[in-house]
Amino acid sequence: MFVCPRCGKGYTWKASLHRHLSTGCGLPPMFSCQICDYRTSRKDILIRHMRHVHSQFPV
Repeated sequence: MFVCPRCGKGYTWKASLHRHLSTGCGLPPMFSCQICDYRTSRKDILIRHMRHVHSQFPV
């Protein structure tokens, strides 16, 4: 297991830990949903949220 030295979150894959660190572990999320209060540090996750929760953005 690969553990974030900043927050302690564990990852199975080293690449996942690197992504976690590069997207700003501990920083406030940069992307916000315009429909609800959902926030994330990754744009792709916001788009997935919009598709699944609000039926926005065609597949």
